Amino acid sequence: MLCVRILFRGGPGSANGKTLDYHHHPHDHSPEEINEFLEQAPYLLNGTRFAAKLLEQGFDATGLNLPALADRFLEDGIESSHNEEHVVKSQAWKVLLPASTVWIMIAGKTIYKMCLDDHDASRNFHSQRVWNERQWELWKEQLGEFENRDDFDEECRGHVNRARAKMVEVEKILQV
Repeated sequence: MLCVRILFRGGPGSANGKTLDYHHHPHDHSPEEINEFLEQAPYLLNGTRFAAKLLEQGFDATGLNLPALADRFLEDGIESSHNEEHVVKSQAWKVLLPASTVWIMIAGKTIYKMCLDDHDASRNFHSQRVWNERQWELWKEQLGEFENRDDFDEECRGHVNRARAKMVEVEKILQV
């Protein structure tokens, strides 16, 4: 649990406490800041895999809100990548999108079940969002749009394609 807190204390895109402000224009960051941010991708991905496995296995600990963490990653990695003002232009998606899609790849069943149950994010996740079938479809649609982005590299497109395929698979498995 301590490992997860240390890895994620800065939130998505921060495996070492270094973040880029998504709300600033990408050119507001020096090349050194961007490179340092991009270098943390493997660490963030490993930490996210660990946290997603805990969520999928039903791990529950006081003070460790895994669904809230997943929600923040999905919002920052998948949803924010559609925002023209997002730092995606500086390739921050190389860090954020793989770390976001790993939640779907590993904990997709759990997340989908939460969506089917219309989880009240304001009550359970310390945020103002509700996970529901509409939100799940939005993520799937956005991932589909990423498949053809020419600014994404093949590795990132692979993460996107696998996550979208996992969503379809999970839907088939959990059809009511």
